[in-house]
Amino acid sequence: PENVRKIIIKEENLFGKWNDFIFHSKWSSKIDQGFFKAWVNGKLVYHFKGKTIGPKDAAIHQLGIYRGAAKSSGEANHVVYYDEIKTAQSCKGVKLKKLGYSCKDLESQKLEKIHTIK
Repeated sequence: PENVRKIIIKEENLFGKWNDFIFHSKWSSKIDQGFFKAWVNGKLVYHFKGKTIGPKDAAIHQLGIYRGAAKSSGEANHVVYYDEIKTAQSCKGVKLKKLGYSCKDLESQKLEKIHTIK
């Protein structure tokens, strides 16, 4: 019940366009150690602090379309293209400069509200 649904990119900026999604997370079952941040096209759009994984769960990485239009709507077919998928132990390891971003600029951004689950 504490989960948050947040629009991080408007529909008119999503379909038919390339967008950059950058995530920084620390998976932890400890409430004081876990976090998750998301940037869209270089702008911080979401920040969460707290448990990011259950005590007996594992962190896995999946890509795909998990929710879409109902088959009866005539819009059930979706195509998604991915490129530049990287993982690293630090921001510098992702080599974002090639994409036009800097770790310093991304890491310095703050949001007014940080989401938490108590």
